[in-house]
Amino acid sequence: MSPVMLAAYLLKFYLPGLFSVLFRGFGLGYRSRRRFLTGVIVYTVFTLGLSALLILGLGYGAYTHLAALVMLSGGLAVLIYSTDPPAKTIFLQLTQSCLTTAVSVPLNLARTVFGWSYPALALVMAAVCPLVYWLALRCWAKPLRFMADNLRAEPAALIALPLLVTAAVYVVPVYPAMNFANHPLYCTALMLGLELIYFLFMYVLYRNLLTISRLLLEQANAKLLEAELGSYQASLDTAKQARHDLRHHNAVVLDFLQSGDTAGAMDYLRANDQALAAAKPARYSANPAANAVLRVYARRAQEREIAFAVNAEFPENLPLSAPELGALLSNLLENAVEACGRVESAGRRICLTAETGETGLQLEIRNSASGRAAFENGLPVSTKPGGGTGTRSIARIVRGCGGMLRFRQENGEFIVQIVLPLR
Repeated sequence: MSPVMLAAYLLKFYLPGLFSVLFRGFGLGYRSRRRFLTGVIVYTVFTLGLSALLILGLGYGAYTHLAALVMLSGGLAVLIYSTDPPAKTIFLQLTQSCLTTAVSVPLNLARTVFGWSYPALALVMAAVCPLVYWLALRCWAKPLRFMADNLRAEPAALIALPLLVTAAVYVVPVYPAMNFANHPLYCTALMLGLELIYFLFMYVLYRNLLTISRLLLEQANAKLLEAELGSYQASLDTAKQARHDLRHHNAVVLDFLQSGDTAGAMDYLRANDQALAAAKPARYSANPAANAVLRVYARRAQEREIAFAVNAEFPENLPLSAPELGALLSNLLENAVEACGRVESAGRRICLTAETGETGLQLEIRNSASGRAAFENGLPVSTKPGGGTGTRSIARIVRGCGGMLRFRQENGEFIVQIVLPLR
């Protein structure tokens, strides 16, 4: 076998898989550049090395029966740098492999129909793969990331369907022997049909998850609005009571003045002014959504004897809608209030700051915390059964607008730092 033919055979399988590995990193996230580079190198060495040995030892025809196992095994190199747990990483890798099929199967059909040589096929793949990769980053990465952040299932159940589809797609062209060579149109239609069915299933799942997420967000906003309306109603009741008592206050002040006690009248007016100021609704931010959330959680903190300090202003050009900003702050402060509830009352405090810097809006929340939090893939692990929904929502909102997020714990405080780009 000539070196040119061997290289063409290797590139035929290597190129689509390579862009799948790159898509995992740049489209769905990676832990660090070093780990990402290590994963790509491991994939390259494993796939090219093992494939070359098998092709030279068994022949290309026999190798095609094993190519699927080699490609699937090589693709597991994404576990080195994946930001997701192993089961979810495998699920994503198998799901995105439909893109690999969408490239390799039609091109192999074209080679059979038009009589291309394998070197010509390798060149065409080298031209087509970057285009498909670019389209996948634009159209497929965010839906996959959203599903990964919101799917909850046992590892076996999560992997079963994409594994079954992948196995069926890889079996069709090689079993029975020479199946693709003898029936290229049939095999191509069947393979793409299986991938299309799976893609439609994932699309329906994605739309349903979006609907559920929207309904949960609307429910949270409704609760927030209800709490805010309750606060305003309390302020209105206070104002109504103040107007009712105004004539009594006037009578008292008039009595002080008639008796010549000017100092007493002034002291009385100061005390009444302080009472009116205390009844005035707090204003933490000019942003209505942020102010509503901060007012709600200020009251909750006060009810639980938690010191609540805010120094924040939110600019108008945030990359978040009002519901998204409300959900982000609500989840952050809900977690902070819960954490403070496990601390002795004398040391409970929450401090929120937000300022605009060169990198965008820099938001930080510090709250008292007891014990040590466990972290997985940079996110704190909830100890409550079925917990962690709020944290995942925070991560999804921040990542969705291209922001940065960091959780850490030090010196008895839990700290969340967020950077949001500005439009």
